[in-house]
Amino acid sequence: MDWALRLRERFDPPADTGTGAVQRVIRSGVPELYEQVSDQALIDGAQDEEHLAILRELGMTSVMILPMRARDRVIGAITFVSTTESGRHYTPEDMNLAHEVAHRSAVAVENARLFRDVRGVEEDLRLQAALLRAQGEAMLDGFVVTDTQGKVLMHNRRVLELFNLTEEDLSADYARAVRKKAAQTVDPDAYLERRRELTMDPHNSGRDQIVFRDGRVFDRWSAPLIDEAGELRGRAWYYRDVTVERRAAKQLEEGQQRAALLAEAGGALTSSTDYLVLLRRLAGLVTEWFADWCAIDLLQRDRSIERAVIASRDEEKTALVSSVDALRRYPSDPTASEGVRRAIETGQWDMREQIRDEWLVREARGSEDYLAVLRSLNLHSHLCVPLAVGDRILGAITFVTTGDAGRVYGPADLALAQELAFRAASAIEHARLFEEHTHISRTLQRSLLPPHLPEIPGVEVAARYHASGEGYEVGGDFYDVFKTARGEWAIVLGDVCGKGADAAATTALARHTLRAAAVQTRKPHRILSMLNEAMLRSEQPFCTVAYARVQKVNSGARVTVACGGHPLPLLVRAGGALQTFGRPGTLLGCFPEPALHEEALDLHAGDAVVLYTDGVTEARRGSNVMGEAGLHAALVRSAGGSAGDIAVAIEQAALDYQEGDARDDIAIVVLKVLPAD
Repeated sequence: MDWALRLRERFDPPADTGTGAVQRVIRSGVPELYEQVSDQALIDGAQDEEHLAILRELGMTSVMILPMRARDRVIGAITFVSTTESGRHYTPEDMNLAHEVAHRSAVAVENARLFRDVRGVEEDLRLQAALLRAQGEAMLDGFVVTDTQGKVLMHNRRVLELFNLTEEDLSADYARAVRKKAAQTVDPDAYLERRRELTMDPHNSGRDQIVFRDGRVFDRWSAPLIDEAGELRGRAWYYRDVTVERRAAKQLEEGQQRAALLAEAGGALTSSTDYLVLLRRLAGLVTEWFADWCAIDLLQRDRSIERAVIASRDEEKTALVSSVDALRRYPSDPTASEGVRRAIETGQWDMREQIRDEWLVREARGSEDYLAVLRSLNLHSHLCVPLAVGDRILGAITFVTTGDAGRVYGPADLALAQELAFRAASAIEHARLFEEHTHISRTLQRSLLPPHLPEIPGVEVAARYHASGEGYEVGGDFYDVFKTARGEWAIVLGDVCGKGADAAATTALARHTLRAAAVQTRKPHRILSMLNEAMLRSEQPFCTVAYARVQKVNSGARVTVACGGHPLPLLVRAGGALQTFGRPGTLLGCFPEPALHEEALDLHAGDAVVLYTDGVTEARRGSNVMGEAGLHAALVRSAGGSAGDIAVAIEQAALDYQEGDARDDIAIVVLKVLPAD
């Protein structure tokens, strides 16, 4: 065998060279017989001198080379060699036996190769199976693979953990395991129905979410198993626990909703000066998302608790609570340590994550009717917080959810409720202070105007007053009509600089000074001069005043007018002619020696004199003003009317011009001579 090894190691040509008898037989599949090997044949087949020497040393006398066939293909060649040692020469008859040997050898080689390949495939399969198992166990998802009959082919331990199942649950009866999984969900019927939908159509795939009774949420994927031939082999189910992600997303969403609610509540609580309107708007906002119904109770001066607002997402339940008026018919227990009474008496919040029936029974305090009402509301979670400003408790606001799957209040909800309560309490306090301030301002305003106009023989007198804004500040316009010591009458119309307390003080000073001065002198310009001196001494803001002295003469009246910086009065003759009369004068309270003049005019039956403040002529619409033209137009429209008709027409014209939103106070006094009896 040494020579064979030497030949193979040094002179066996590569199989792809295509040279040599062996390669030729393998390529062609035709056997070759060399009955007598000549020296020339050795020379032709040798690769070099060394090779030729070895071949001659072998002493080959005859050679057969046959193809090795297996499964209709040539897998190699087998060579038979005889040497001088045996002296045998192969014949065609020897080829028959050699063919059988070659065939059996080929089959043996092919089987060995197949066995080797099968072993390799099996090893690969075992490796793939191990990798698949490792991947399955390493997955965060749980999965189950079933065949077309529903038998479990594969699963991982994660799916057992997710559904609290055992190996026996999956291996014994998977249908029972499915029912066990469904029983853990919020809606078992929906879980099973969705599963049926997916399995009814072999090619159906889908994704949905499963909500469990314990609050967990799973994503579920399902897809059919289709092989390369398009045959259905089963179905794969994947489950992923997304509870944390869903909770985070929900917290983010709720955070955004809380911020939006606070923003909207901030707008709602500043949209009116009526706190009941504000509270109704707040309750309406709250029941859009945060609560199914909301109640607001306010503490009264006598320490009683009065329900101010109740709102519900469900109108029928709102009607139910309102019609029964439960909390009025069954007032809260003054000794109660929970709910509204607790929040108001102690300033502490009261939260019940889940309302139980025993709480309803305790709340009803023996009233079956009230208990029936409470049970019909299907209350779920309850949160009550005090309405507090500083250390003062104004009331309480209650939030309630309903339904078996209703919202459950927690710490984040408590924080939101407390913020809403604080804002509501601040709004209530602000509205009450505004109401009180407005009441004081209006009371003071009324005290600065005559409670009623005196009757002047032969003369009709009417006045109109309209404060700008919402009436929460004392206006700067004033008027007065009074009888003087000499049996004459004084008509005063003034406009003080500014508003509020300073304006009120100046108005009071002006009214009382004018009345006192009218006792000392009957001359209008001297009376205004005395007012000017008083204002300079008191350092009050300046003002404008029109002062008219009215005295009865024959069948008419004589009017003497002096103006201190005020618009001149208008004379409306019985025939409709209009004119101003009087002379302009200096503002009062600014200069020691103001220029003041007086002018007298006789009026006859039907004649009228109109005194007004600049709030009439300076009424604005955009950049335009009503002006004297608008005033004259109003006088023309009211010609022939009473003094009251004229005053109302002027006021309405000024308000209409600025669309009801007066930017300055309006004061008007009209006197009209009546026909002689």
